[in-house]
Amino acid sequence: MTSPEVLISRAVEQFQGGELDAAISDCETVLKTNPDHVDALHLLGVVLFKSGNANDAADNLRKALKLDAANIEIERNLGFALRDLKDFEGAANAFESVLGQAPTDVVAAFQLAIARGEMGQLDEAASLFAQIADSNPSNGMAWFNYANARSQAGHMNDALKGYSKAANTMPKEMKVFRGWGMALHSLERFGDAIEKYQRALEIGGGAFENEITSNIGHCLRFQGQFAEAESIYDKVLTSSPEYVEAISGIAAVRRESGDNEEAAALVRPLLEKRPPVVNALSIFGQLAKGIGEVEFAIANIEAAIPAPSLRHNQRQLLHYSAANLHDQAGNYDDAFAHFEKANGMYVTKFDIGAALDRFQNLIDLFDPARMDSLSRADAGSQRPIFIVGMPRSGTTLIEQILASHRDVAGGGELYALPDVLGAMPTKLGCDTDIASVAANLDQETLNDAAHRYLSALDQIDTEAARVTDKLPHNFEHLWLIRLLFPDAAVLHCRRDPLDTCLSCFFQNFGERHPYSRDLAGLGRHYGAYLGLMRHWEAVLSPPMLEIPYEEVVADAETWARRIVDFCGLDWDPNCLKFYENRRFIQTASHDQVREPIYTRSVARHTRYQAHLEPLKKALEEAEI
Repeated sequence: MTSPEVLISRAVEQFQGGELDAAISDCETVLKTNPDHVDALHLLGVVLFKSGNANDAADNLRKALKLDAANIEIERNLGFALRDLKDFEGAANAFESVLGQAPTDVVAAFQLAIARGEMGQLDEAASLFAQIADSNPSNGMAWFNYANARSQAGHMNDALKGYSKAANTMPKEMKVFRGWGMALHSLERFGDAIEKYQRALEIGGGAFENEITSNIGHCLRFQGQFAEAESIYDKVLTSSPEYVEAISGIAAVRRESGDNEEAAALVRPLLEKRPPVVNALSIFGQLAKGIGEVEFAIANIEAAIPAPSLRHNQRQLLHYSAANLHDQAGNYDDAFAHFEKANGMYVTKFDIGAALDRFQNLIDLFDPARMDSLSRADAGSQRPIFIVGMPRSGTTLIEQILASHRDVAGGGELYALPDVLGAMPTKLGCDTDIASVAANLDQETLNDAAHRYLSALDQIDTEAARVTDKLPHNFEHLWLIRLLFPDAAVLHCRRDPLDTCLSCFFQNFGERHPYSRDLAGLGRHYGAYLGLMRHWEAVLSPPMLEIPYEEVVADAETWARRIVDFCGLDWDPNCLKFYENRRFIQTASHDQVREPIYTRSVARHTRYQAHLEPLKKALEEAEI
């Protein structure tokens, strides 16, 4: 009779040679006479796992581990089997146990991080991947998985750093550049995203080629390059005529071009597909009011929301779409319920306390004495026009009025000023906090920053006398604006606090304005923003022009003339025909500024009175 040792040795050779059935047979032969043979149980578990039978593999590995609890090889393999069974908690426990005995086991640490991520513990997963990468900087997969975890958790800037480090060690790995592009895409850095997507395609898109190519089309569309975007979508459809993302993309181009009927015809056949085609449903929702099919759109979107195949962010997008449609239909309670669900689905939680501390630090740091002591850049340019304020306070309307002037180019929400500020610590050789930057600022750095900012405006238009920059949160950087461009016009847009905050809560900002997801936090944030603006009004000169949205709506011509004059421009009657200006607008207010002044957004909050108590209380506590 063949001994167990010989059978186990033969089974190992068979396993290594790919003879899995023979290896299983020899292991089972051993176990018939010795059911507690640890090596046979362990090897059988490994072979069964390799053959695709993770369930029986896990059973045998558990038995082996019960007999030899200190064997980390068995525990590690059990972790792999449990991971394949999607028992991520069990897998995490197994890998954690391995690390308890062998803290430097990189495989166990890596697998524990993956399990944590699958369990939705994204911060813990990212931390584990970062520890692996820090101890072994050449481990590109650790950086890649770190970036994925940070991206899924909504920490896009951290994700960008991770993808960059992964690319340094894996420059020919398509999935790194795909992920990098998607993170940039979500931050609306469309030009940079296209560059990464194109690199992914150069390496070889494989199964993701249509997705990556369509994403390039989406980025072009979001930049207003409609013909180029449609060409990209057509390229995808030439090889894959049924690819729904490309069909939806062309429909979106048609909508942007005003051809609502054609756009609807393109996406209508996709509305009842399963799994749901989320972009098609979203686009049809945007079209529904104009084609008189709001209730039909609501029914299709709400039918799709429970689909188990939807990703988290897809379900969230459909909640936003349903909410907007219910709002249009006057179903305000239903609308609010969907908005609340959509906002509650964000993974990241906003630290309102840190934001309030940041605003107070600016007030404390830039007092009159400090502002008087700081140097100014030599540029002396009046070319920029800064439009600041809370999001949804009328900044797009004011920019559109100005951009209709013959001497003004509309820049939209530019990130040039934050980029300039972000580069200063490296140039100055100081810490990244604002206090360190302010303490080390010198004339050369300010002049360089002003030049870099003006160069960014040249990318918008080289001829226009003025270029607008309507990034709302530049209100945090007004100290820097006055150091770089002391004579530039600054316009501060104000709107009823309840309307402003509610409109922010209703807007799908993604990761850009995370304070907007909670009404109480929104109220506190609004109070801190207003306090900061009152501080700037007291310490900065020349003064900015405060523009009340409701007064512009009531008397557009008076305010348009005042704004144009404040910006040092001659009057242009085209400013009153801003709705005829076909310049591309990539903001939530796209549709509103395509029509003459309207009043339906004034006192919008009155329709939602039953839901606003947390917001009202927070504003009252801020004495607003």
